[in-house]
Amino acid sequence: MIPPATRLFRYVSFDQFLQIVFTNKISAVLPRKWDDGFEQYWLEYLKTSDGHNSLEKHVKKNLKYGEQYVTESIALLENLVNILYDTVYAICFTEAGDEELLWRAKNHDDKTIMICTSAGKISQIGNTTTKFGPEMERIRYDLEDHGSIDELLDKLGFAVGVAQLNNPYNLLLHKRKCFAYEKEVRLLYSPDDLSILKDSNGNQKDAVELDLPDGFIQGVMVYPAARDRHVKLIEEICDHFGLRFLGKSNLYNFRALG
Repeated sequence: MIPPATRLFRYVSFDQFLQIVFTNKISAVLPRKWDDGFEQYWLEYLKTSDGHNSLEKHVKKNLKYGEQYVTESIALLENLVNILYDTVYAICFTEAGDEELLWRAKNHDDKTIMICTSAGKISQIGNTTTKFGPEMERIRYDLEDHGSIDELLDKLGFAVGVAQLNNPYNLLLHKRKCFAYEKEVRLLYSPDDLSILKDSNGNQKDAVELDLPDGFIQGVMVYPAARDRHVKLIEEICDHFGLRFLGKSNLYNFRALG
């Protein structure tokens, strides 16, 4: 469990910042819609016939009991994949505040904003009953950089020949080692009322808007290379909404470093 006082951060575009401030909501997105090609790929792959064969091979390699248990375990894992594919949404945070690599990775036309909050506030997002949580977990950077489905499935874990499904989100909590600098923490969300995941035409939503608790934003910092007029605009927005403005990051202010 992540202690409630743990400081966490989210790097957002200017438009995302305005959405959060003006609506007091935050978007949770289907993992299969993320930009990460590996995570997007395996979620799609495991729903194919080749993916079924990979699951079957993995289960047979690890289970120590008869064919009945193999069949049941495959069905259990495929049901889990369907749940992760269709009903689990996520929001990504990080423990790396004011980190140059993340400023660069998340840069939106030099207007990126870093929101400071806490694990305690994040755990209150949504204020709704969920199937498994909501679950807030640190990402494990334990996959080799080339990545493979077999390696990912091995992280599911087997004990005494039985698949460990105590945490149904486990398959969403592993990333390649090359991304360890992200120090990512994920909030994973799956509501009991699945109707809220459909639009007015009955189609699956790529994202859902979740209510934020009071005092969610505990600080606001601006991209280190942002123009002065953008910094001033963010300061005025913070003043208007009573938010703590931390100014422009000093990472590129070499006089401040001296």
